[in-house]
Amino acid sequence: FVRDLANASYMASPCMKLFNITLEDVQSNIDSTNYHYGGVLPSDTQGNLGRCVMYPNGEVDPWSTCSVLRAPDPDLPVLMVEGASHHAWTWPSRNEDQESVMTARMKIRRQVDQFLRMDCSEVGQPHSKRTNWLLIAAA
Repeated sequence: FVRDLANASYMASPCMKLFNITLEDVQSNIDSTNYHYGGVLPSDTQGNLGRCVMYPNGEVDPWSTCSVLRAPDPDLPVLMVEGASHHAWTWPSRNEDQESVMTARMKIRRQVDQFLRMDCSEVGQPHSKRTNWLLIAAA
């Protein structure tokens, strides 16, 4: 419902008013964060792509457009949760939860189990090298 409307300018408006910072300051901090964490490719300073990272997204989550929506590598899965809002799968389970959220929880648990059985510190080529991260990223 608000896809592409939640941009830096829109989100920074309260910060600019309350904390007297500029949009350029906000954008500079976004750029620094993306540089530090690799943006949509979670890599270290040598360009080694992370390992043991999953990107779950809710279909109706306005923040999902800021997330990774296509797997940057086969070992870095993306999960789109049909009909779900922002990190709906992180809340405690309830009997009335929608089926897609219950299925997402199961897929995330299976993926974490798989990650925990893996050596998340294997090393290969740049953008296929791995650093030792275990992260379930939610936008």
